[in-house]
Amino acid sequence: MKRMALALLAALALPTPALAQDEMTGALPGLEHAPPFQADVVITSAGNPTPTAWHIAYMAQRVRLTSRAQGGQTIITRLDQGTVYMSQGGNQWMQLSLAAVGATGLMAGNFNHTMRKTGHAMLDGKDCDVYQTRSGDGSTSTVNYVYHDFPVRSIVTGPAGKTTVEYRNLQTGGVSDSLFELPANAEVMSMEGILNQAKGAASQQQLEQQLQQMGN
Repeated sequence: MKRMALALLAALALPTPALAQDEMTGALPGLEHAPPFQADVVITSAGNPTPTAWHIAYMAQRVRLTSRAQGGQTIITRLDQGTVYMSQGGNQWMQLSLAAVGATGLMAGNFNHTMRKTGHAMLDGKDCDVYQTRSGDGSTSTVNYVYHDFPVRSIVTGPAGKTTVEYRNLQTGGVSDSLFELPANAEVMSMEGILNQAKGAASQQQLEQQLQQMGN
């Protein structure tokens, strides 16, 4: 399961811990001034030429990404919390941290960046403002195409190559707090907790074996 989650998250190159507002814009650029919205996000990168599709719900300090694994399971990523929830069928969900699956950010951990407006460009029939950002260490640059404060496309160039993030079928309104919560009847299992329980059980079994050998 961890391998599956890693493959999914590596395609998106998500950041590790929970992120502040300015850090979230480094992971999914173009969100600097966006009002609440929903959209389909399509990401193509040098290491993953096959497009990866997600659905995004965004409001200030909250980002939810939803997709489906190859097996049909629903994957919900709370980018602001640094947490992934994987549907296990019924009302069962497996919780993973992005750090646990080894996901890394597009900004390679350096979210300090400078932004400047460079002009306008027509994109998909929209007269977009164009902004360019550069990470603090100069290793990563981003060109953001923004239409009325909403992201349209971002092109990120960094040590791992070029990544293109496109926002499609954008809808405004209907973004409420409840949209970022799991179903009310959800039963959440922590992968870290399960691993710790398994480790504890193994240690207990080893101790019992040692005591049995001493008794003999």
